[in-house]
Amino acid sequence: MRSALGLAVLVLAACSSQPRTPVEEDIAVVTTPAAPQHSAFGDAYTAYAADPGSAAKQRAYFDAFPNDYAALRKTFGFEEVSEDSVVFAEYYEQGNDMIGAFFKLDSLPMEGIAAKAISIARNGVWQGDGVGYFQHFLMKDFEKAPSAYLDILGSLARADQAGFWRFYTDGPEAFPQEDKSRLRALLAKEPGHLAVLDSVLALPRLGH
Repeated sequence: MRSALGLAVLVLAACSSQPRTPVEEDIAVVTTPAAPQHSAFGDAYTAYAADPGSAAKQRAYFDAFPNDYAALRKTFGFEEVSEDSVVFAEYYEQGNDMIGAFFKLDSLPMEGIAAKAISIARNGVWQGDGVGYFQHFLMKDFEKAPSAYLDILGSLARADQAGFWRFYTDGPEAFPQEDKSRLRALLAKEPGHLAVLDSVLALPRLGH
């Protein structure tokens, strides 16, 4: 099996192959917005939104999009500093649109989107709003092209596979039975992946 380094190589690979054919949480309170600033990410999104059909602008947005969970949360999430103070990331309010756009980059190969999504999800923990939007769009994308995700997951260490499924099924409530049945059906011919998923579902749920 290839290591997580193999995943990073996939994420950075040139996009010359086949093109791609909400969550709420009550938060108290006094909030502190992140200081506004220009960023390569924000600029890349603005350029893409102005010309979404441009392959070059799609690629630039893909490259600027967070590469891991920590960066995703820093970009779209929030941190509860105290019982009455919450600091929101700079793009917290734009999470739905900006994350949704990432999964719509149809000039890039499906494998590239899947690889980057996996690199984010494998160390992730559910959080309301921005992070939850990422989970939502990830689930929709996986169901559209499961083989692209499963091929990459199969190259990773079992711990990384489990980390992906842990995030995929995480949330404030138990993973819905309807979603579980649909997911297990997608993995019916993939006993190795199904075994990892079932091992994750059997674990105690994280507290939120």
